[in-house]
Amino acid sequence: MRRIVITIATSLVALIVVGASVLAFGLICSPPAIEITGDAAKKGFATHFLGEYCDSLSNVTVTDATSNAIVWSVETKPDVAFCYFSLSPGENPAFIDLVSRVIVPTNQKTFTLAPQTKYKITVRRAGSTTRCGVATETFAF
Repeated sequence: MRRIVITIATSLVALIVVGASVLAFGLICSPPAIEITGDAAKKGFATHFLGEYCDSLSNVTVTDATSNAIVWSVETKPDVAFCYFSLSPGENPAFIDLVSRVIVPTNQKTFTLAPQTKYKITVRRAGSTTRCGVATETFAF
């Protein structure tokens, strides 16, 4: 009888450890939620963790969905929460507050987004170095 109780207790502990590990991995690896608001004149982009908390990003990439050409790609400052920015059709500044490095466009101060063009925005959660914590959404003006 004692062996059965020990086996059941050990199985329950193992099940709890596995369940907690799966839950932790799901929270760490889950992509940020991208909320896109606005209209044809301006789009706001916000990323959230658990539906309400600012989910700081390490980089943001905007790609033309038709040609897959990267229009804008930036890395953010590592010690600050970067979770909201906005874009408009026409010229946009390549370097904005809380951005540490502009990857694309190189050596240019602006990049252009065309109206009625479909774009993909890809964001990577701060601290993520794998496919975990990456989210992509499409938008157009």
